[in-house]
Amino acid sequence: MLRTFALFALLCAFYSSQAQFQFPGDTIRIGELSYTVKPTGRNDFVSINDTIYTYTETSLVGGFASTGELRISGQMYSFRENFFPGPISSDPNSTSFYARTWTVRKTMVDSFLQGYYFIPPIEIRSWPAHGRSQFGESYNLAPFVDANNNGYYDPMGGDYPLIKGDISTIALFNDSTAGSIDTSGRRMHIEGYAMFFAFNPTSNLKNTLFKEVVLFNRSGQDYSDTYLSNFADMDCGWSPNDLIMTDVGRQALFAYDAYPVDSTQNGLYPKTPYSGTVLIQGPEADYFDGLDNDWDGCIDGVLDSNGICIQEDSTNNIRERIALSSTMSYINSFSPISGVPQTDLEVYYYLTGRFMDGTPIIIENPSGFLNPANGDGHVPGGSGPISNFIYPGNTVSPVSHLEPQSPTNWFQSPGGLEDVKGFISMGPFTWEDGEAISFISATYAGRIDHQFHGNILDSINAHIDGIRGIVTSGSLSSTEINQPKLRIRLGQSENQLHIHNDMSSPTTLYLKDLSGRELGQISVAGNGEKTYDVTHLPTGVYILQDISGDWVRKWVRF
Repeated sequence: MLRTFALFALLCAFYSSQAQFQFPGDTIRIGELSYTVKPTGRNDFVSINDTIYTYTETSLVGGFASTGELRISGQMYSFRENFFPGPISSDPNSTSFYARTWTVRKTMVDSFLQGYYFIPPIEIRSWPAHGRSQFGESYNLAPFVDANNNGYYDPMGGDYPLIKGDISTIALFNDSTAGSIDTSGRRMHIEGYAMFFAFNPTSNLKNTLFKEVVLFNRSGQDYSDTYLSNFADMDCGWSPNDLIMTDVGRQALFAYDAYPVDSTQNGLYPKTPYSGTVLIQGPEADYFDGLDNDWDGCIDGVLDSNGICIQEDSTNNIRERIALSSTMSYINSFSPISGVPQTDLEVYYYLTGRFMDGTPIIIENPSGFLNPANGDGHVPGGSGPISNFIYPGNTVSPVSHLEPQSPTNWFQSPGGLEDVKGFISMGPFTWEDGEAISFISATYAGRIDHQFHGNILDSINAHIDGIRGIVTSGSLSSTEINQPKLRIRLGQSENQLHIHNDMSSPTTLYLKDLSGRELGQISVAGNGEKTYDVTHLPTGVYILQDISGDWVRKWVRF
C-alpha cells in the first residue's frame, strides 16, 4: 500500500511539474492578496500575505450526450486535466500559441478612455478578442466593448477589454484542440474562458478573488442532465486539520481549522484560519422545469424590481438562473467511497452531490459543532434523511426540491481528519449545442483570534454576508461604462469629423487638446449627424467629451 501511494504521489508530482512547465501562468498581487492564473483556466495559491488559503481552484462540467454516453470535461489536478490553452483549433501548435494569460487593470482602461495614450498600451492591443480564422477558431473569444460598432476589436477606434473589478486576468481554454491529449474520459468539445478579478485593498471586497467562467458547447449536440461545478482545494494552514461545511442559504462551501491553534502555525498564530467559495451567479435553467431554481419564490419565473413574478419567456430571454444545487467533499485517499475519483462516473457523482458509489448524502448521527460523534454521511443503501449538501450544520434549503428542509445539527466530525476538497455544483440543466453557460463565484479567506475558535462560524457568516451584500448592490461593475451611444467617424481626406448621435436626445461635445484646453463645441441633434471642419487643427491627439463629462473619447487627427 505504501509503495502504491508513493508511486501515485510520484506520478502526480511528475505530471504536475510537466503541466506547470508548459503553462506557467500569471501571478497577480493586489494588496495583501495574491494568486496564480494558469492558461488552462485554473487558479492556484490564493494567498493573503503569502500564506496560502486555497491551493487550487478549477471548473468541471458533465452531462449525457444524445447517445446516452456520459461526458466530463474539466480539471482537478494533473491526473485529470483535459482543458488546454486557447480555443478549439486545427493548428497543432495552438496550445503553445495561447499558453499565456492576459491581465488588464481598470486604471489602464480608464486612462485609455480619457485619451491619455497616443498608442493604446500593449495590454489593450493584445487582448485576445478574436480567433484565427485560418485555423477555424471562433471569431469572438475574450469579451470587449465595441465602441465604434464595427463588429471587430479595434483599439485604435476606441474598443477596449470588457473587464470586471480593479484588475482582471483572463485565460482561454478548450478540451478538443488539435494535438492535445485527453488525460481522462471522453471530451465534450467545449471552449470558453475564465476571468479572475479582484478589487483594490481599500475596497470592502479586499482579499476576495472573483471568478467568472463562460463555456460554449461546440459539440454539435445537446447534453442532458448537465452539472456545472467549481472545485476547490482549501488549505487552512495544515490541511489535514481542516473541516468542511456548507452554508446552504448563503450558497457557500468553506473549510475551517478543527483546532484553535493550527498544527504548523504557518505564520498564523494566534489566529485561526478559514477559506471558502461562495456562488454568486449560476447558469441558466431549463425553461418551465417546474422548479424555483433561483430561490426567489417565483417558480418558472423571475422577480422584477417591484417583486412581481414575471414568467419565463424564451422570446425575450426571461429565464431563471440556477442557485446552488449540491455540494460534496472528498479526501485525499484511495477510499472507494469518498477518495480521489478515478472514473468519469465517479466525478459525475461528486458533481451531483453523491458519493463515488452513487449513494446520496445521509444526515448520519447529527451531533453538533466540533462533536466527533457526527457521522460521515455515507450509509450503505442510502437509508435515512437525505441531504443535497455535505455537512449543512443547521442551515436549510429555502426551496422544496432540495434538502434539508429543517435544521439538522450535522457537522463534520473532528475525528480521523484528512486533507479535504470540495465541489459547489449547479444543475441539472440541458446544455444545447452552441449555447453559452456561465457562473460567477468568489473565493474568500480570513482568520480570527484563536480564543474565539468556538464562534468561528459567526465570523465566516459575517464575511460571506459582506461579500453577498456588496454584490447584491451591484458593485461588481465592469469597465463597460454606460455612455451615450455616440458613433464617431472621421473622413480624413475631406478634413472633416463626422459625428453620429444614436440617442433620441441632442448632445453637445467639447473638443479639447491633451492639456484640457477647449478648442470648440459641437452640437448634434438627436438621431442626427454633424460634420465638423477640422482643417484648422494640426495633426495630433485630441479629446472629445460630452457636456455631462460621462462620455469621453480620444480622436487622432492624421
